[in-house]
Amino acid sequence: MRLLLSKIFITILFFLNVLKAQVDENILDPILCNQCTTLYQISRQSLTSSDYSTFQNIESYTVDTLAAGIYATDYALFIDDNKSPIEIFTNGNNLYYSNITGVLYKYYKDDYDFVMVMPGETIFGNNGKERTPGFIPLQTSTEGIGQRIFNESSIYGSKGRLLGIIYHSFGSPAILAHELGHNWSAFLKNLSTDGHWDPLTNIGGIMVTLPQVLEYSENSFRSINSFAMMEPQGVFSNLDLYLMGLLNLEEVPVIKKLIGVNNTNSGNIKYKSIEVTYPQDLPKIFGIRNPSYINSPKVFTLAYIVVKKGSFSQDEFDYHSQWSKFSSGSGSYDFGANNTFEKATFGKAKLETKLKHNIAAYSYSKNFKPDISLSQNYPNPFNPVTYINFSIPESMKISIKVYDILGKFVTTLIDQEKQAGNYRIYFDGSKFSSGVYIYKMETRDFTDIKKFILLK
Repeated sequence: MRLLLSKIFITILFFLNVLKAQVDENILDPILCNQCTTLYQISRQSLTSSDYSTFQNIESYTVDTLAAGIYATDYALFIDDNKSPIEIFTNGNNLYYSNITGVLYKYYKDDYDFVMVMPGETIFGNNGKERTPGFIPLQTSTEGIGQRIFNESSIYGSKGRLLGIIYHSFGSPAILAHELGHNWSAFLKNLSTDGHWDPLTNIGGIMVTLPQVLEYSENSFRSINSFAMMEPQGVFSNLDLYLMGLLNLEEVPVIKKLIGVNNTNSGNIKYKSIEVTYPQDLPKIFGIRNPSYINSPKVFTLAYIVVKKGSFSQDEFDYHSQWSKFSSGSGSYDFGANNTFEKATFGKAKLETKLKHNIAAYSYSKNFKPDISLSQNYPNPFNPVTYINFSIPESMKISIKVYDILGKFVTTLIDQEKQAGNYRIYFDGSKFSSGVYIYKMETRDFTDIKKFILLK
């Protein structure tokens, strides 16, 4: 009788879970991996001998000069720009180097699924806050994984190919694999927290929030606080692999979430109840995955880009090129839990990082310039923060101001000279009352006005 009541209770919890399930609709919202900061925090100004010793026999790479301050090897693009910030975007306004894809598409075709930006200078500050690794999703075309279908790749100059941009911040293949995982994983409501799996579930893998629980026997759990301790090490969970289109749904185990947890004893966590989600019921909640496992892509391309204030040494060209080559699965290096994307997916997917050299074919996008434009804010209506994207084709003075519906000035979002590129700014309406507002963008030869709604 006790067992029967337990099963009935779990079933009721499951259906409550179904009723609460929703789709995560964040678009262009940077997913900042603060957990990665804890695991990989380091402070330094330049590469050290220990960095190079990571590779026992580092190769020497031929460097092509594409333009003043722009260089390339077969595996990485290097940008020397004295205006490049050292720190990562602090609030999403600027993706480390705002025109990064403008430079890429000037010399290469729009053939990349992901772009990764690696700083060539300081990696983490002592507090580990400013340079947290991050992923900005630019589009989702896959149904049934908890995300809204959208495509904003044109904001960064792509004609529909680019899936997302990664700020890497530290030379670790595990972080790269983790950030790539944000393109698909941890968007199922009631199982996710800010782009990571809920630590009180048994999902595990490298997309989980730390510390997490680990089920070591039937309904017995302990707490762990390191990717390296996960069993198996540094890999995607079966649920991740399903969402990525790399595994059949039938191979995903039952998902358990602990309720009323007391983790005073990390070796034996106590809980009041367990919420169960059966894999075969996921399509009922979030829809059938489309494309299916059979039709999902298994090979992805990534452009590895290094940005720095000042010139690069040959050692730096070689080091970053070697990291990029290794990230594609090339080379026999043992990094323990720091698996490449290919190893983290158990060989089910491959990441190609070799740049597709069509450097002679500059005609593709040699004159790439974003059109001057002001986008509609997202989300809209909003409470209390919303994002506004704009693009300018050349250096110019730009002003964006907010007014109430009667035309009374409210605040200035930006009023300064900006270089050519794609930008995003925030409006925080926490100090203002609900209502319809207007934001107006002005340059020397351009004016545009749009409405947005603050709804508290």
